[in-house]
Amino acid sequence: MAARSPAYRAAADRFIAAAVAGDAATLERMLSPAIVARAGKETLVKVLSGQVIPFFAEHQETGRSVTTTNTTDGSGNQGFAYYMYSVNRAGQQKPFVIYVVDEGGQKAVANILVDQFVQGRHP
Repeated sequence: MAARSPAYRAAADRFIAAAVAGDAATLERMLSPAIVARAGKETLVKVLSGQVIPFFAEHQETGRSVTTTNTTDGSGNQGFAYYMYSVNRAGQQKPFVIYVVDEGGQKAVANILVDQFVQGRHP
């Protein structure tokens, strides 16, 4: 797991950076085509603009504490889930989870849950 995880984490970090920048177009391109097909582009655009971008608006850095687990999406694509914290300028932590999978040889974000604390996963 440790050998495979860095490429997936790099994709998660690029997604977070795009969210901080408010770059909805980049966020959309990073989404898993399978999740876009299942949920619909319009629904995902609403989630990105209404939840994800606002969540990261005050983001200063990613917290040091991260839990990494294996994950598989509904289409059978495998990757990693990262249970993390966004730390704002005031030092307050907000939990989130980002799922990155390998889909057709590309790292894609299969899901992101903001303001979601998962007992036993978030340190």
